[in-house]
Amino acid sequence: MDAGTAEIPLEEKATYSIIPYLGKNLSEEHRNMVLAKWMRTLRFGNDIFRLIDSTSYFDAYQIYIKALLKRPQCIVRFAMLTDDMDTCLGFSVSETNILHYVWVQKDERRHGIGKSLVPFAFKYITHITRAGMIIWNNKFPDVRFDPFK
Repeated sequence: MDAGTAEIPLEEKATYSIIPYLGKNLSEEHRNMVLAKWMRTLRFGNDIFRLIDSTSYFDAYQIYIKALLKRPQCIVRFAMLTDDMDTCLGFSVSETNILHYVWVQKDERRHGIGKSLVPFAFKYITHITRAGMIIWNNKFPDVRFDPFK
């Protein structure tokens, strides 16, 4: 190493595990986290949802997501730190060939977590944010947007 050149240590990447649950079997803690992250990121990541009165949006959408989670085929996958299973890096909510929502912590994006949370082919997406629109257009142009699935 030359004098005056600092050696930069390699960063170790934390590993994570994907843990699937039936939506209807989520613990209250996990369900509340899904509700909070989904409702907040959808509201502020989608210009149409941002137009809805805040109280109306949060009251009504909470009911909708809870009903979706109770569907028999609903699966929620969590990306949890392997070393600390209390730390969630992201989650996805899906049914058979429908992807309802994917959320990944902002600092953890672009590391393949979202891709790990969706290990299946899907034909439909039911929710979209500005970031999701870019991913959809670039990686999944044949997937259909249908909020009524």
